[in-house]
Amino acid sequence: MADSAVDPLAEDFNPDNLPAYPERYVYNNQERFLAAFQGCGNEAAAAHLVAMHPHTIELWKQNDVLGFTERLRWAFGYFCAQLESKALENALATKPGGNPLMLITLLNANLPAKYKPSTAFADETAAELMKKIRELSPRGTKTEDREKAIEDKGDKTVDEWIKSAPMSDEKGE
Repeated sequence: MADSAVDPLAEDFNPDNLPAYPERYVYNNQERFLAAFQGCGNEAAAAHLVAMHPHTIELWKQNDVLGFTERLRWAFGYFCAQLESKALENALATKPGGNPLMLITLLNANLPAKYKPSTAFADETAAELMKKIRELSPRGTKTEDREKAIEDKGDKTVDEWIKSAPMSDEKGE
């Protein structure tokens, strides 16, 4: 939109400058939704709170109706800021033995870059272990051949684990 008077993202925007229908009507509905979304951080719940179908919200996002996607991002940022404020408030008020698990879970889900613990090391270790197991356990060979291949590699820990795990002698399983 070239005219800042009707651009919802412009600093001097005034919704009264929008045509009454459909733009002002849609804009007002979007604002009702965004106010609810700021309070709960969940699109479906916010849509329900303001009696809108979630599909309407999806259409607004897909078509960026009246700058909706950016305004939705701002509303989500506001919700996340509220979570952080609540976390600080609870952290200062937590008594010994208190459990902030739900709050930590919400922070992990909504601000993962800031609050989610890094699991890259564990994932790499698991991937290396699976690679080693695949090397030691060729698919499609008979059990005796598989056991011999494992013994030839000399890894008793993996050998014991593979022997205890049920394995099929059929290809593709």
